[in-house]
Amino acid sequence: MDKTPKFRRHETFSIREGWLEKGINKIKGNNKCFSKEQGTRYLGLGTNMVKALKFWLQAANLASFNVKTGANLTSFGECLFKVDRYLENTLSLYLIHYYLVMDEYFNPIFYEIFHDDNKTYEKESLVTYLTRYYKNKYDIEAEKLIESDVQVFFKTYVYSEVIDPENNFNSPFSKLGFFKLNNKQYIKESPLYDNFSNKVILFVINKYLEDKNIKEFNLEDFINSKYSPLKIYNLTQSSLYAYLDELKNTGFISIVKTAGLNTIKLNKELTVEELYE
Repeated sequence: MDKTPKFRRHETFSIREGWLEKGINKIKGNNKCFSKEQGTRYLGLGTNMVKALKFWLQAANLASFNVKTGANLTSFGECLFKVDRYLENTLSLYLIHYYLVMDEYFNPIFYEIFHDDNKTYEKESLVTYLTRYYKNKYDIEAEKLIESDVQVFFKTYVYSEVIDPENNFNSPFSKLGFFKLNNKQYIKESPLYDNFSNKVILFVINKYLEDKNIKEFNLEDFINSKYSPLKIYNLTQSSLYAYLDELKNTGFISIVKTAGLNTIKLNKELTVEELYE
């Protein structure tokens, strides 16, 4: 895996309404649909948009691309094709969002902003901070690319009022309510409690256990890791505890308190398909 962050792989295009489901369904019907010969005609998108969609499908862990075998859905992509191929269930967006913000090298700006502790941003100061950060940590000078990626990030997560339906460039992820714009300030928001789902927490717990190769974990370690739902989903600590209590009451997890520590054990591993069931 390349350990160097890359920028503007999506050209200047954020994820648009209908793009990901189009990619899923087109790949399922023709795994050569992203080839130079077929891409624009088969997908109905311009050349740069095809490149952008290819990037977003990879960033969302929905598809992989190979020179010899063409485009293929990942196991996650296959599952969504089976249970929600048109991404009509909000749960699908929350699960895809997980992948969008978890790779600090493939999609670095998304990772850094969601894993940053600040709650309020101004675009210019954010670009300045990130430019300095990547210069100091990786010796990368990419101010213009970072500025472009920050613009795409906020297009992805901030809803803009649509005056002309023909020019609706809003991303489906703006529906999740993670950010709002107020007087040039972008403010992190927690999703409404009833709009979120404890199934998402269960999904993240599964990922955390898989990565650590463990069967149980300390809650504080989980909260302080990159898998923390407080970071990935802007949750408050009280809402996270409430979702964990729901999972405990329905038997999916066990919570044992010992010496002031909360140890969580997953009682049953669930596939993504089982989450929908």
